[in-house]
Amino acid sequence: MSLPEDRIDQWLSYIETLAPVEIDLGLKNMRLMLERMSLQEPSFKTILVAGTNGKGSCVEFLRNYFKEQGYKVGAYTSPHLFRFHERIRIKDNFVTDEELLDAFKSIEALRRDMPLTFFEFTTLSCFKIFHESDIEYAILEVGLGGRLDATNALDPFACLITGISIDHTQWLGKDLDSIGREKAGIFRDHIPAVFGGKHLPHSVMELAKKNSLYFNSYGTEYSVSKQPDGFYHYKHIDGYKLSFKLPNFGGKEQALNVASCLTLARLITDEIPFNEFIFIKAIDDSDILGRFTKNKHHNRNWYFDVAHNEESAVNLFNNVFNENNENKDGKTIAIFSLMGDKNIERVTELFLSQIDQWILYQVDNERSMKIHELNNFFSHHKAQFHIANSLQDCIELALKNTTAEDRIIVFGSFYLIGPLMKQLGYNLN
Repeated sequence: MSLPEDRIDQWLSYIETLAPVEIDLGLKNMRLMLERMSLQEPSFKTILVAGTNGKGSCVEFLRNYFKEQGYKVGAYTSPHLFRFHERIRIKDNFVTDEELLDAFKSIEALRRDMPLTFFEFTTLSCFKIFHESDIEYAILEVGLGGRLDATNALDPFACLITGISIDHTQWLGKDLDSIGREKAGIFRDHIPAVFGGKHLPHSVMELAKKNSLYFNSYGTEYSVSKQPDGFYHYKHIDGYKLSFKLPNFGGKEQALNVASCLTLARLITDEIPFNEFIFIKAIDDSDILGRFTKNKHHNRNWYFDVAHNEESAVNLFNNVFNENNENKDGKTIAIFSLMGDKNIERVTELFLSQIDQWILYQVDNERSMKIHELNNFFSHHKAQFHIANSLQDCIELALKNTTAEDRIIVFGSFYLIGPLMKQLGYNLN
């Protein structure tokens, strides 16, 4: 296949063809490429953020905190909602076409005939951009698992695991202990590490001891609770306390994400002195679309959430039906799609009795759950549903079947949320 022209979409399509499989966990090729790039020990220092849910939120909190402290910080997340450029940020700026093209061409020239997955190629491109931008710190979201993920090719000076639940079982294992072992593969000897989940797997604790980490876990070293005034109260075993408001996105699950980032910020004081005022400001200034984003469109109440596994679906359900009192007397319609490797029974279990009508859509991704599978599942559960043939069809069906008193929930996949939000007029700004 010939090299693409100077267009990002063509390059991304080309990169997708460079490996026989979409996901190939392992670090051999990453380390060989980093050696060719002379980036085995880059000038910037990294924090790795792993976990089943909440990674993107924590990267956003930490990116803002480092930026407000005055450091030149980069952030790497995936997947994106609207454009690939969202995945790579330096301070507040998304990467440019020129930076991406330069990085893509450089990686392509260095790889020769080495097969690289899409995620390996783009992660290496990110590292190159960070290096040439002279950033001081990089906050990296782990793509899948941890131990064999491309981001783990660089040694972090600190790491955070947001929590662990059942997901990606075909790659990470079928139980929490197995999944925890993979995610805790980001640990290094004698570095600060935080575990922010409500259930600490034995495997994670064992690896923390083995690596002699400066290790803090939720429920042991720190806790967070909601107060009557609506603030959340953080308390650490060392006596430190802080009250904070939830950020401007997401729901109450963000309290634990904030608490875990706060714990990490206080563990890395040998690197960056902790500043309470700046931390609070960083949380207040943080925002990410697609995390329980609420808005009015066409005089309807819309909720957008990238929830795509059991734990995130439970959080979304609680935010919509237990925490949110708006439009509680109206109908609830869901626009829904899911990847084929997800457990649709677990993702939809709570919603089946609460959603009045479903609008089902097969997103444009080869891993998408096929429309006949969605049809069969919801028919089996005797749910009311419509089949949408396009994003515009999704919107028109939702409007046709609702009034101003009703609400529309869009969830199940990044590949649904981003394009549908874009169709409604959202953009990166």
